[in-house]
Amino acid sequence: MTRAGDAPGWPVVAVLLAGVVGAFAVITWSEESENRRRRVAGWENRVLDGVLSPLTTRDWHVFPVAFALAGRLDLLVPAAAVGAHVFWLATLAVLRRVLRRVPV
Repeated sequence: MTRAGDAPGWPVVAVLLAGVVGAFAVITWSEESENRRRRVAGWENRVLDGVLSPLTTRDWHVFPVAFALAGRLDLLVPAAAVGAHVFWLATLAVLRRVLRRVPV
């Protein structure tokens, strides 16, 4: 990417870093509140446990390969920056929704 002149600038890298930190924080909160949030039944727990949590453990090496095969490595970091924010915001919304229904 650097040789081709497609390396992302610092603003894009900063947005990516912020997204990674947000994702780490919300997944940690989800894991720490797992026993509490499971006191209520709901689709939110299925989404958190069955969809969003496994996404944090997958091998993401396929994305650079896919972007490289498409000839668009220049879009990899910006796409990851946007995707990280979409991920943590969606996870936060679902987590807050289920935790609001947990009796105190």
